[in-house]
Amino acid sequence: MNEAIDTGDKAPELFHPSKQAKYATLLDVEKMFPNLGGDAKRYIETVTSDSYKKTIERLEHYTGKPARQFNLPTLLSTIMTAMQKVQTLQKGHEKELEKLAVDIVLDLPEFKMFKQLAADGFIKFDVKLEDANIQNAITDQEKQEQQDQPQNENEVTSGEELTIELANQFKNADDNMLKRQFANMITQGNAVNKLYLFQLASDSLNKMDPSLVNLYGILSVIVQTSYYAMPDMPLTAAAKNSAVGSEEIVPGKDGVYTIITRSPFFPYLIHEIVKGLYDYLSMDIVNQAQLSGETLDQELVDIMTGPELYTNLAKLVPQKDIEYLPLVFKLLLGLDINIIREVLSGGGRAQTYIQKLLQTAKEQQSDYDKSEFGAENA
Repeated sequence: MNEAIDTGDKAPELFHPSKQAKYATLLDVEKMFPNLGGDAKRYIETVTSDSYKKTIERLEHYTGKPARQFNLPTLLSTIMTAMQKVQTLQKGHEKELEKLAVDIVLDLPEFKMFKQLAADGFIKFDVKLEDANIQNAITDQEKQEQQDQPQNENEVTSGEELTIELANQFKNADDNMLKRQFANMITQGNAVNKLYLFQLASDSLNKMDPSLVNLYGILSVIVQTSYYAMPDMPLTAAAKNSAVGSEEIVPGKDGVYTIITRSPFFPYLIHEIVKGLYDYLSMDIVNQAQLSGETLDQELVDIMTGPELYTNLAKLVPQKDIEYLPLVFKLLLGLDINIIREVLSGGGRAQTYIQKLLQTAKEQQSDYDKSEFGAENA
């Protein structure tokens, strides 16, 4: 029998057995994933294995050490040292780094659409190089405690309220929830992959301190490695204090949304901006009650699985058309889950679907460019 997760031969011990066990049973989101057939590993096992192995390659690149020299205590010790150094070197450069983080993301071809939306006033950014703010987020434990609270027998419970709302608003509520889970994986995966964009600002960072670029690499990759290496435990409310970043999308008047991001570390400020922008694409799949029910615990699988899942999706869009990827992604989320599964399978049928979505995305962008907002900024 095949092992569920292929950790490779460099550092299999850094993927904790209890974290691997999370993939031993079928996850709901796998209803959208291809069946690879025969004795092949499940699709989620394949993309998770590839995500882990790429993280280990980065670990060796940025630390200059074989991955086998690390264990969980040395990872945590290295993180603490890197964090202290980074925060010292960043002092006095906060405003510069905040602007740099936004510029780096919006200047990428993939985010051209968002740059235009920002210029037209539909998206605003509130970006601060400071401690994460996830006090509004909840853990699985907190969610369960809320559900366990006694209710007045005449009072409609939050669960009943949600059921009524779903019945009234969503004929395909289960599919919508699956799509949101899939979107969360893509969003986290994209954000993780963009952690290393700080290298695009190497000239500016070297002027602050020549050691900063490599310190950012060490900090980023060891935090990511620790997600695999830590044992699987329920998160507590106290865990919020150790968050490296946060993002929140706040609706305003006239359809304007503010992307609020916080992190004391420049790479994670970039990470949270990317996460916020892709979150913006999928937030309308489910209602506010369902969005509020998403927990920090659920993000762990997204972080471990998402990077390669996003890479596989992005590969389907030609590089020359990468600026349309966000629109293609949003259009894809509007399709039947069986079609999404076919797209993830790759091959000729997947390309046919992607080409149709790409054509629609280009038409939508063209219509926007011809509108009063696009014309004003032409």
